[in-house]
Amino acid sequence: MSTIFATGQQSSKGVYYGIFSLAQLQATFRALIAKGEARYLGKPKIVAMNNKTALITIAKDAATGVQSTTQSAGGASGSSSTGVERRRVGLTLKVTPQVNKEGYVTLIVQPSYSDVIASAVTVNGATVYDPVSRGASTMVRVKNGQTVVIGGMLSSNETKTVRKVPLLGYIPILGWLFTSISSTRSNTDLVIFITPTILVD
Repeated sequence: MSTIFATGQQSSKGVYYGIFSLAQLQATFRALIAKGEARYLGKPKIVAMNNKTALITIAKDAATGVQSTTQSAGGASGSSSTGVERRRVGLTLKVTPQVNKEGYVTLIVQPSYSDVIASAVTVNGATVYDPVSRGASTMVRVKNGQTVVIGGMLSSNETKTVRKVPLLGYIPILGWLFTSISSTRSNTDLVIFITPTILVD
């Protein structure tokens, strides 16, 4: 667990943390979103009691494969059914706030992100998906209304595309002369913004 009291520190695991005014960040991210270089996964709000853990989940059931089941009775051929295999993926954020008399909020933050990506393996012509996950754990102290930024949870995905000339690309041995393979690598960084606000009874 890391503790931060200043802006722009980095842990040994490559996860970086910073404390900013929200106004410093809005213009930058509006520009990134306009260029298509960033997008919001969600903008949830939650109320948590002092020293009590709050949980935020933004998730979906992603299709990861196809499962076929055949039922038979008495040795006779039975009916078969096909279903879609799914896996729960998305963002989970655990936050435990601790408020002191000076108006500072200490946050124990534990984000985790899971997803599935297409692998190079296929089974009976169907693509197999690999689960991937990213996570961090940190403790930060900020003033009421300041924004905590947590980033550095990087992932890299490489996609290969095979293009073949119709008919010619499928000729044994010589088919590779009419085949092209291109690779595309995408790098993503999950960035989390947390702005604690103290509610007075």
